[in-house]
Amino acid sequence: MRILFMLSQYKIKKLFKIFIIYYSIHGSIYPVFANPLNNENSFTNYLKLIENNSIELGKSINGEIEIIKNVNEILKIEKKRKQSFIKKGYTPEEAHSFSKVGIVFEDPYWLIIRDATKTDKGTGTYNRLLWKNSLDGGSPGVAILPLLPDGKFLFISTFRHATRSWELELSRGGREKNEDNIEAAKRELQEETGYKIKENKEKESILFLGNMTPDSGTLNSVIPIYLIQNLEKSKKSIEEMEAINSNISLTCKETLNVLKNGFYEYTDKNNKIKKLMVRDSFINSAILQYIIHSPKNNCF
Repeated sequence: MRILFMLSQYKIKKLFKIFIIYYSIHGSIYPVFANPLNNENSFTNYLKLIENNSIELGKSINGEIEIIKNVNEILKIEKKRKQSFIKKGYTPEEAHSFSKVGIVFEDPYWLIIRDATKTDKGTGTYNRLLWKNSLDGGSPGVAILPLLPDGKFLFISTFRHATRSWELELSRGGREKNEDNIEAAKRELQEETGYKIKENKEKESILFLGNMTPDSGTLNSVIPIYLIQNLEKSKKSIEEMEAINSNISLTCKETLNVLKNGFYEYTDKNNKIKKLMVRDSFINSAILQYIIHSPKNNCF
């Protein structure tokens, strides 16, 4: 029993020493418990990310938001941000956690990173959300505006987890590893709508409408939008965690009307009236680009 007690004392002393060392480096032990990514490995991996990927650092002298990668400068900016958070009423532990530069969160798909930044007015920190599959320089995903043989656009009725509501949207999704944008667009179209391009018609069936940034203040995503036509019915293959109810076909005029109204109502397969919110920024961008690219459109 005495031996076990002595061992326990040894472990406690060792753990206490670790906390003292961590505190002397970081000024707090809060991040040990609060966020496992706020550690030296996170910061080292962050610096590697900045070095190894084509991330534009910017130049503050040109009026841009410059990303700082000098470690000493980063430490100064972290200290400044910590003090500013404390002045706003946060505890020293919270302020320390909120000011640390590096990888804040990571999973197989996303990275949330906090950069030390500089403008022509001063320094601070800025958070960014990165799709991992965009770090190769490609787009993280694609969006599709399908045009049916009868001249109507094809949309989907989908329940979105983030908004907790049913939405009228374009088919869209992430680009898989080693997949180009066109392949991703064809796959997403068939999976979500059950339509595919007719055989031997691909070359004249896909038109690039333009790029779109869903939220340029936070996301690194630049998403290409494609008009796809010469379609025929195939088979849907909806992913397990997606909630796509049905296809909705609308003329261009009808699409403009539902965009104006902000919602669309229809009777679903269970004979129930379903109201879809119409606020998908991809639809707005796609329809505008379609009108620009097709002067002889039937939208007005």
